[in-house]
Amino acid sequence: MRPVNMRHIDLFAGAGKALSTALVVASLGVAACGSSSTSSTPSTLPTTSTTAPSGQTNMLPPVIVTPEQTEATVRVGKYIVFNVDAPANTTVSTDHPEFLELTQGHDDGSATFNPGGKGLAAGTATVRITGPDGETSRFVTVHVTP
Repeated sequence: MRPVNMRHIDLFAGAGKALSTALVVASLGVAACGSSSTSSTPSTLPTTSTTAPSGQTNMLPPVIVTPEQTEATVRVGKYIVFNVDAPANTTVSTDHPEFLELTQGHDDGSATFNPGGKGLAAGTATVRITGPDGETSRFVTVHVTP
């Protein structure tokens, strides 16, 4: 049985993508169990590669923006996280939601999540990060690249 490379699972994707990934991994395990090296019947399942070509990575970590940063770059389809002191009480907004989809920081009772976003299309967006007092803001210019 060929090992599954866990780097291919995007931990920041939605629940639907995680479920799809789990089903693919489970089906690979079933396919491997149903095959024998002495079988004369060829497998009808397609062969898939679980390793990236030399020098390439398949999954990038999110871009982390520290409080000192005023500029960042994220690729389309990838994630950015704004590191703040009070995630659940900080708000983020952008002047170009067509380039960058933002998510607010929150506390779900078991973990606290910083505000962040996902690159949607190539362009430049300014993100306003407003602190818990509602008055203190900082701005980050985010370049979304293809």
